[in-house]
Amino acid sequence: MMTEAELIKLLKQKQLKIAFDTNVLFGLNRFYRICDQLNTLGQIELIVPVLAYIEKIYDLKQSLKQRYNHDLILEGFSSKQVKIMTFTQKHAEAVANLIWQQFPDKKDWKQFKSQRCVSCLGLTEIPATATKNKRCSATVDWLIAGYAVAENCLLVTDDKGVEFQGVLQKTSLDLLETCLAQF
Repeated sequence: MMTEAELIKLLKQKQLKIAFDTNVLFGLNRFYRICDQLNTLGQIELIVPVLAYIEKIYDLKQSLKQRYNHDLILEGFSSKQVKIMTFTQKHAEAVANLIWQQFPDKKDWKQFKSQRCVSCLGLTEIPATATKNKRCSATVDWLIAGYAVAENCLLVTDDKGVEFQGVLQKTSLDLLETCLAQF
């Protein structure tokens, strides 16, 4: 994570891209308020990677059910000058590089994913009864992290997972709010 001084210096730059992780989008009113503040600073491009957008839409469809209105979501993002950005080959290559930097050995990568699945179940180790040939998937967080790296964005996330270790320009939502209050 960046320090407060580093973040303030970055926010003062003439050109800046800021990408938002899914967890930042869960409080839409807070997110929109921050977008309004960022839009007053100058040429800052506000980005929601399409993968975070997918998760947010799913969340809204679950919570709003029949009241869900996709057009209202798009209007809200547009009114705050937030762009939903696609995932391309460039981003895929950045994700592969992030994973490779942390797990250059296939065995370590498989072990990490297996341990991650076990941890999600609240266990501390892989049960002896587990079949060794079972596959565990990676999280969408790798894709969001890779997007931020490929686009040289400041990533706003409250997630401290290993997926975000390779993202050098990242901050929490709280720290971003603290720094914006100084402008």
